[in-house]
Amino acid sequence: LNPDTILLPNALQIVYEHAISSAQLGVVASRLVDFDKKPYYPLGSKVLTPLRAIVSYTFLENIFPFSFLARDFFAEDKKDDISNVEIAPLTASLIKTTMFKSVGGFDNNFFLYFEEYDFGKRVKDKNYISVICDQSLVMHAVGSSTKKRLDSNQFFK
Repeated sequence: LNPDTILLPNALQIVYEHAISSAQLGVVASRLVDFDKKPYYPLGSKVLTPLRAIVSYTFLENIFPFSFLARDFFAEDKKDDISNVEIAPLTASLIKTTMFKSVGGFDNNFFLYFEEYDFGKRVKDKNYISVICDQSLVMHAVGSSTKKRLDSNQFFK
């Protein structure tokens, strides 16, 4: 749970119940909302490849917003109870200890940005499933933690 989040009622109970429902579930994430309870995007994504990164995280996204790479990268808002994603946002997630250890935990080479892509790819490679529980809501003050850091742009670059 990131420090800039607030659990809404039953959020933890909902992700816990989903997590224990299947041995194949590795990451069970809450749906992130802003303080008006509007969904925060992205909701999840596919595995990050160099080409997807160039199209989705550079000025090219603005030039080619409807390219198949940009359109296909971020998960759609399906408003289901559970949304399967390749990469779940780790902002507010329940991660099973056994799965965490089996994929080698977090890589210390990543900090602040992109750790969820690295971790999520290893989760997927071990055939675990990542989901977002749309009924588990967590408010996220996007960027409030990084505003306090003068070096946050260096981590992103």
